[in-house]
Amino acid sequence: MRRRILTILARRIRELATVVALICLIATCITWVRSYFVRDYVIVAWYGLGQRACRHQTLLATGRGGIALQDQTWLGVAQQLNEPRFHAERRYDRNVYYWVPRDAPCSFWNSLGFGLERVSGPGGSPAAWTLIVPCWAITPIAMLASLFGVRLIIRRRRRDRRLRLGLCPECGYDLRSSPYRCPECGAVIVPATD
Repeated sequence: MRRRILTILARRIRELATVVALICLIATCITWVRSYFVRDYVIVAWYGLGQRACRHQTLLATGRGGIALQDQTWLGVAQQLNEPRFHAERRYDRNVYYWVPRDAPCSFWNSLGFGLERVSGPGGSPAAWTLIVPCWAITPIAMLASLFGVRLIIRRRRRDRRLRLGLCPECGYDLRSSPYRCPECGAVIVPATD
């Protein structure tokens, strides 16, 4: 019983991962096309409590053909009275932004659209970093993950359908005369679960 539940749970997790990969593929393609016309960005800001007052801000933005994740920290910044402790907003504008590292020499990875930029704050503490990934690099990964998951789902459903109809799950041979072993391919027949 426990093994059956774990098998069903594993199937559901694989199906969920396939759906997430398909959604990621579609969202990346839409973002890729949209990034050539508008700049979308989501900003999440919060204040850290503790010994030193600080403000954190994380930015997820699109630029021409790429997606950037940026994290900034300001030390010694106190929270204003009218400002919330946690704050998130989504904006877009018509200015198209090119993601290019500012003070770094252009490398092979930069020419492909990748980038990693770190800006140091006072005393050498990291004040900001930006990670840039081109949409063309995300698309094939999401496509392969979704195709692999769809292939697994189709194979499992075909196998279950063949078992329900009394056919061999491997070759499709009629199993009415020998329900436990396929006379055609020799496969041992295990009843379908779920």
